Amino acid sequence: MWQMAYRACYQEGDLRDYWLRRKREGLSHRSAVTATAIKLCHVTWRIMTDRRNYQTQRPTPNS
Repeated sequence: MWQMAYRACYQEGDLRDYWLRRKREGLSHRSAVTATAIKLCHVTWRIMTDRRNYQTQRPTPNS
């Protein structure tokens, strides 16, 4: 999972934005990648348990 997060940090998208935000907050590179890996685990878990496609936005309460 760490390698997937590492790659995600260098590609456009939500995970890169998250990684950049964590770096701006003062985290070291390794800590920011680890935080991104944890977020990727959470996203993956939700996709698997809800059995739905990945959505870049949070679902609205009515959907």
